Amino acid sequence: MGQGVAKIWTAPDAIGDAERLSCAVSMIAARNALHGPLPSEILHDPALGILLQLFVASSGDQYLSLSQLSERTNVSRSVALRWLKVLEYAGTVSINDETADNPTPSLSAQGVDEMNAAMSAVINSQITLHGQHDDQRTAEKSVRSVT
Repeated sequence: MGQGVAKIWTAPDAIGDAERLSCAVSMIAARNALHGPLPSEILHDPALGILLQLFVASSGDQYLSLSQLSERTNVSRSVALRWLKVLEYAGTVSINDETADNPTPSLSAQGVDEMNAAMSAVINSQITLHGQHDDQRTAEKSVRSVT
């Protein structure tokens, strides 16, 4: 996933903002890498793409317009707006100036908390996954040394 995430595999108590941001950026890159080898039609999860983009933008005190968000998530403006309204209803997103032609969405305080928790959960899943592999390799070495 990235150096920040790799570092915490050995120190799970060190999950902070930088590690969660690195995780989100890595997830965006991984999702983008799938487009091309696989048909884009089967890869769409606009809500997750929107949340990841807004999370990364919020960490740098940046704002994305509806047009920018639509472009970065590979969905039409109408699809992005529909999902933004769903996320707004859930309390995860705030849409600034909805009457404007190009509104500016952002994560709400609840959305930031939810995305922090989600990124921490992803990081912890990787810690668990890599810890299991390390335990398995140690067990395999022990079996080989006995036989």
